[in-house]
Amino acid sequence: MAKWRNTTQKPPLGARIDWGNQITKDLVGCWLFNEYGGKVVGDLSRSFGDGQLEGTYYWKEGIKFSGGRVVLADTPLSKISIVAKIRNGGSGNNEQILTRDKSVSSDYHRVWQFRKNSSDKLEFIHFYSNTSYDVFTGSIDIADGTDKMVAVTADGSTAKLFVNGEVDTSGTLSGTLNSISYRALIADSDNNSEEFFYGDIYFAYLFSRALSDDEIGLLHYEPYSFFEIPSLYIPVSWQSQPSQQTGKHRIVTSSKWKQTTQKPPLGARIDWSNPITQGLVNCFLLNEYASLPFDLVDNNSTEVITGSVSWKGDSFNLVSGGLQKKKLNYQDYSGDCTVIAVVNQRLDEDANCYWVVAEEGESLSTNVLQSFRRYSGNLRTFWEYGSGSNVILDYTSLSIPTNQDTFIGISRDTSLKTQVAFVNDDKETLSYSTNPEGGSSAKFLLGVDSANSYSNIARYWLKYLYIFSRALTDDEIKLLHYEPYSFFEVPSMRTVVALGGITVTPNDATHSQTADNVALTRTTQLAVDDATHQHTADSVSLTRTTSLTVNSATHSQTAESSTLARITSLAVNETTHTQTADNVSFPAEVYKWEFKLDLMTGNLALVKVKQ
Repeated sequence: MAKWRNTTQKPPLGARIDWGNQITKDLVGCWLFNEYGGKVVGDLSRSFGDGQLEGTYYWKEGIKFSGGRVVLADTPLSKISIVAKIRNGGSGNNEQILTRDKSVSSDYHRVWQFRKNSSDKLEFIHFYSNTSYDVFTGSIDIADGTDKMVAVTADGSTAKLFVNGEVDTSGTLSGTLNSISYRALIADSDNNSEEFFYGDIYFAYLFSRALSDDEIGLLHYEPYSFFEIPSLYIPVSWQSQPSQQTGKHRIVTSSKWKQTTQKPPLGARIDWSNPITQGLVNCFLLNEYASLPFDLVDNNSTEVITGSVSWKGDSFNLVSGGLQKKKLNYQDYSGDCTVIAVVNQRLDEDANCYWVVAEEGESLSTNVLQSFRRYSGNLRTFWEYGSGSNVILDYTSLSIPTNQDTFIGISRDTSLKTQVAFVNDDKETLSYSTNPEGGSSAKFLLGVDSANSYSNIARYWLKYLYIFSRALTDDEIKLLHYEPYSFFEVPSMRTVVALGGITVTPNDATHSQTADNVALTRTTQLAVDDATHQHTADSVSLTRTTSLTVNSATHSQTAESSTLARITSLAVNETTHTQTADNVSFPAEVYKWEFKLDLMTGNLALVKVKQ
C-alpha cells in the first residue's frame, strides 16, 4: 500500500484508511462517496456500517441530493466530531447533513442534528435527553452555492462549529449526548417534516471524540491525507523541451494514461484536450467493478430495468438483464453518430434484442434513433423515422464471433447518408435512404430493447462503450481499436523518488519538489518498492556525491558543500499535473526520456531517446 499524497484530490475506489495516521483515532464513520454509482455508500471505517441510498440523488464527484438520503446504522456515542464537505444553494428550509434524531408523535429517539438551518447558517442541536437540548447556530452563510467544509465538535462540556477550518461559534453544553439507540441519516432526518438536504455532499467523517481546532484545520486543507491506495505502476513520460524565452531546457512529466491498452483505474478522467474527444457524449469506461455502470461525460448512473446483472472481470455482464440510464441530460442521437464498443457475445442467439438502443419518448412503441446488435451472426444496425412507422435496417456481412472480445465501430454520416462499420479490422460501407428523426428526449438502454416489456435480453458482456455526436474518421476508429484508453488522464501522484542516493521529496504544503543538479550518464533501470511506493535506481552513474540538508522553514533541500552549477526546483502545475524545471542544463541535443514498463518483472526502465 502507498500513502495517498494528493491530499486535496479524492482517492479512487479501493483506497483504504491509514490507521497509523494520528488523526484517525476514534474514526467510526468514513463515507468517501467515491463509488460513483449504485445504491450503497461504503463506510471505510467499518465501524458505523455501509449506507443505503433512498429517494432522488445523482452521483457526481460526491452525491447530489435532491430529495434523497443515506440510511446508516446505530452506534451510540458520548462525544462527537462531524466533518463534511458540502455545496448548497439555499432554500429557506432546515436541511440535514448528518443527523440522528426521530421525533414522530410520542416516539422520541433524539440524539443530535447537524444541519443548515432555514437562515442558511450552520446549526448543531445537542440532545442530552429526548426533551432537553442545546442549540448552537453559526453566523456564516453556508448556502451561497460554493464548496464549504463544515464541522462540529462536542466533548461533553463544549461544542464548536467550524466553517472552512475556522471556528464559527462555540458554547457550553448542558450535558452529554443522549445515550438512546437509533439509526443515523445523511441528508435527512426522521422527524415529522421533510428536512432533505438539497445539494452536494462530497464526503462525511464521524469521530467518537472531539477533534482539536488544529485537526479540523488540517482536514479542511488536506481532507484525504489519511488514506492509502494499492500500489499502481503508472508509466510516466519525461521529455526535455527548450524554453523559447530562455533557450534552456526543461523536463516535463505527464500524468496522461500511457497504458493505452490497459483500462485506467476508477477516478480516471477524460482528457478533453485530446482531439478525439470532440463530440463525445457518452463514455462508459466500466471500471467500477462493484456498482452499476456510470457515464463519465454527463455524470449519470444507470439502473437495472429487467433481470439481473453482474461484473465479469473488467467487463459488465448483461447476459441475464438490461440497464437503463437514469433520466438526466438526454442527448439527441438522430444526427451524425459514432458508436465504439468492445462486446463479448456469450450465447449464439438471434432474439429480437439490441446491445445498445437510444429511442425518443417514454412509451414502449417509440422512435428508435440508433441501435445495433448481432443478428444471424453478423453486425446489424437499426433506426426509425416518421414517428416510428418506417424502419431502416442496415445488414452487414461482418461476422461477430461468440465468447471472445470483439471491437465494434459504427459511424453514421447523415449528410452523405452512409454508414461505415468495423468489426475488429474488417470494414464495410453501407448507404441508406432516410435519416432518423427525433429530438433531445432519447432514453438510453444497454443489453435490452423496449419491445415486449423489456423481455428480450442481448446476452453479452460489455467492456467499454463510447458514443460521439459526429462521424469519426476511419483513422480515429482504428486508433480507438488499438488504443481505446488513450484519451484518459489519472490523478497526479507525487511519489518520493530515490536516484542513486539523491532523494527528491515532495513538499505537501507548497506542492513543490526540490533536488540538486545531478547528471545521469546512462540509461537507468528503475524498480518499484511496493512497501514504500518509491522508485529506486540500483545502477546510476552520478558526477559526484552531494550532501543535502533540509531547511525546516522552507522544506527545501540545499547542497552545503558541492560544486554544482545550480539548485533545481521542480514545481507541480496542479491544473495540468505537469512538473517543470526551468534551469536544468542539457546537452545541445534534445532528448525524450520515457519510462518503459516490463510486464514480466514489473520494473520501469528510464530510456533516453534522441529527438
